[in-house]
Amino acid sequence: VIIMLQGPLGISPLRSSIMVIPYALSLSVSSYLVGNLNTRKMENDLIYAGLFLSFFGSLILSLIRSINVPFYIGLVMVGFGIGLFYTPSNAILMSAAPPDRRGSAAGMRTVILNMGSVIGMSLVFTIVALYVPENVLSYAFLGIKISGFESVKNSFMRGISITFIVSGIASLLALMTVLIERVSYS
Repeated sequence: VIIMLQGPLGISPLRSSIMVIPYALSLSVSSYLVGNLNTRKMENDLIYAGLFLSFFGSLILSLIRSINVPFYIGLVMVGFGIGLFYTPSNAILMSAAPPDRRGSAAGMRTVILNMGSVIGMSLVFTIVALYVPENVLSYAFLGIKISGFESVKNSFMRGISITFIVSGIASLLALMTVLIERVSYS
């Protein structure tokens, strides 16, 4: 989202960061609410809902070409969905680990989350770089405006849209994996 805001939409890094606060708030609120509810019997349903919201929010974001109400709806859906997914899945992971191995389980979870972030960002830059010259992408990431940018703006947006679609597909695949896993254990 930040790359889209700073790149094709030409918004400053500071303003772009402020504009994604609803994402962070929705993730925080959903994590807080789910964490404070007695969700023992609802964990799977919350995971399904979270992955579905992330999928649908990503699809909404893939259609965005300007900052408008659907942009914020998509952003909040993804944030809320991630909060709904992470909190119960983390609880399931930690409760499945024996008490003397919970530190190791938490460490592995952190490693996997960090690897996912690195792979995700690499994927975003790789996809967008297929549509715009690498130097344009670098300048956009740094929030630096360059001459001739208008000529690649539509291609840049197309690359960003594809990254949102890929993100949505990843959420959908995760949802299908969790559903298949649940059916196989039933």
